[in-house]
Amino acid sequence: MKTPHKFITLLSGAVLLASSGFAQTVATDPVGYVTTTVEAYSDAVVSPVMARPASFVGTISSVDDGDTITLSGTPNFTVDEFAPSDSSGNNSFYVQFTSGDREGLWAIVSANTSSSLDLTFVNQDLGSVVGDQVLAGDGVEIIPFWTPATLFPDADVANLSELLVFSRTVAGINLSASATYVSFDTFGWYNGGTLVDNLPIYPDESMIFRNKSGSPQQLIQGGKVPMSAFRTVLALVADGTTQDLRLTSGLPVDVTLQEFADLGASGNGDQILIFDNTLPGENKSASITVTYFDGFGWYNGGTPMNAHVLAAGEGIVYRKQGSNSSEVVLDFKPSYQ
Repeated sequence: MKTPHKFITLLSGAVLLASSGFAQTVATDPVGYVTTTVEAYSDAVVSPVMARPASFVGTISSVDDGDTITLSGTPNFTVDEFAPSDSSGNNSFYVQFTSGDREGLWAIVSANTSSSLDLTFVNQDLGSVVGDQVLAGDGVEIIPFWTPATLFPDADVANLSELLVFSRTVAGINLSASATYVSFDTFGWYNGGTLVDNLPIYPDESMIFRNKSGSPQQLIQGGKVPMSAFRTVLALVADGTTQDLRLTSGLPVDVTLQEFADLGASGNGDQILIFDNTLPGENKSASITVTYFDGFGWYNGGTPMNAHVLAAGEGIVYRKQGSNSSEVVLDFKPSYQ
């Protein structure tokens, strides 16, 4: 599959998954890589489009409370082996639910015992309503987060490249980056004087990669093809305040706007801002802004946009209107599953 400035190759194979005393041979999900070109002295909106290999694959034995699950079998995890290594979240893992009512939901692993996981949720919880909740028997994977060092190793990007990241907890629109990470050859990614090589990058978030060099850069992402549904939940940070949320499908395939935000999911007046990575320049404005109209779908002015294609892993800004207080659940199965 080929899209402008992006090339995707998928492979397949087998792997041995191991975590402490638990090990099993499994048939793997497809693996591959995605290449994105960032023009000289320019910004590109980027995001994770593959997953890192899972450290554990299994099922839930019990849902113990609102943020704790116990896994089936005898995983024999080392206590807190999946917990963040410090208060900043370095070297952290997340759980992805791979089947059941809330397939695609993910949560940060904040602590673990030999068989149970304490979870911290970013945008939804385990649920409590019949037909829309995580249950015993649902599949799970424990996956290490992508980080600046693993997604964009400093050896593979030009010296002084920048990665602009955005907060999920600041209210408003047209938000500035909450931090700018800078890559220094042989030293890694830094935010000021702080090394940020191992900070987590969430699987559904987009960022800005800023190429500070005079030549185009090719960013190559390799990893596992996600094989569960995409799911994210969009909420306002402050009641009544329109909110910008930097998102991605997180998938290595093209999706239409209707697939990404199916009719009825979004609120009337919600917008999606789309950026053109092939255009040169920094701090680029959106090239297309589409608006959602109840009962009709996505429009750019008078032009229907339901069939507009978001390229594999294309980052966007979702602008949720402050008048729409209810959560927006984006939930779909990619075409290759």
